[in-house]
Amino acid sequence: MKLIRLVFALMCISVPMSLFAQQGERKLASETYGTSSLTYLSLSPWDFHPRDSTVTYAFGAMPTLGLHRTNTTGSTQFEAPLRLPEGATVSYLEMYSCMNVAGEAVISSFRALQTSGFSSVSGPNQTGGCGVTSTTISPVVIDNTTTSYTVEVDLTLDGPSLSLIAYRVGYKLQVSPPPGTATFTDVPTTHLFYQYVEALAAAGITSGCGGGNFCPDAAVTRGQMAVFLSKALGLHWAP
Repeated sequence: MKLIRLVFALMCISVPMSLFAQQGERKLASETYGTSSLTYLSLSPWDFHPRDSTVTYAFGAMPTLGLHRTNTTGSTQFEAPLRLPEGATVSYLEMYSCMNVAGEAVISSFRALQTSGFSSVSGPNQTGGCGVTSTTISPVVIDNTTTSYTVEVDLTLDGPSLSLIAYRVGYKLQVSPPPGTATFTDVPTTHLFYQYVEALAAAGITSGCGGGNFCPDAAVTRGQMAVFLSKALGLHWAP
């Protein structure tokens, strides 16, 4: 039964701590667990709103149901908010859109907004016909404490010839970096599983086995496992 605590620590870290995302109680696209695979947050055209309140817009008929502008004045940009887990790394952007006007394009970008200004990363662009375009970007680490994130789509012309049908943002979960000082005396900074044990402690999932120790080689009882799982998943009794 040796190292069971450490193995369980690795399992618990794979659980995302934020289960709710886009618009109130709509959950993250797939609630994927683990740190190796992309999770996708899907946006419909109804999630996007014009940056200029004077802009009017509509949605096309089946089968595309695309968002398009209906007036010729005002801003051409539409934005949708992104609600992503803290510490996640965004690396993939995908857009389904239509562009049926020569010389024009449906342009998109990933934006990070702070009080001091904003930064923007170019996303996929549609330059002809209807279809899916995608791009891989340098990973952006989500910091919800200081930054808000949006997707911006630029519809340069009015009418259904330029329309947005759907958008996806791909991200991966990750384990938080280890602190410089150890929480438990028997799991020093040089320990093989130091980062993962520290992440469990920082998340409030474990306080160790007493006396300032974690007891990394001790067996886990069913009762201790109940505590780990309940805290990691945020389980509760609903009245």
